[in-house]
Amino acid sequence: MAAHDPYERDENEERSIWSSKFDQPKDKMRERMESGAPVPQVKKTRSQALITSLPVLMLIVGLAFHWWGESRQKQGVPIESEHQWLQGAFDRFTPRDDKASGKHYLWLTTEERTRPLRISYEQKKSLLNANYEKGDAIDVKAAPTVEGSSTLWVMEVLAR
Repeated sequence: MAAHDPYERDENEERSIWSSKFDQPKDKMRERMESGAPVPQVKKTRSQALITSLPVLMLIVGLAFHWWGESRQKQGVPIESEHQWLQGAFDRFTPRDDKASGKHYLWLTTEERTRPLRISYEQKKSLLNANYEKGDAIDVKAAPTVEGSSTLWVMEVLAR
């Protein structure tokens, strides 16, 4: 009887040691597809379906929440009791185009920073007629339209 060499491997042993255990199912699936046999469909579980749809649901909820907050800002009236008087220098209007839709801002440079103040399209048209130049000293009365909001809407603009 011949002694077995521990370093000698036959073909089947080598395949089972060196090939991936995941190769066999792929080979079986390939054989089924080539033979024309029906291929079983992989079905997702309910938890897998929920996890894959979660980012889309989060996006939809986030957009709806943003739209709801923005519509409250636009439809609201500045809250007189929360108004602030801001002193500073006129910087610019944005956007520069003359579209009625969208957000319009009056930029005011105060001692702390340059800050945007929301204005309506009608206010923008009348303020453009006032011909403010960059650096003109102005006083602005502004207030939020939603209680607790940090977005201030212009109520009145006075040149100093």
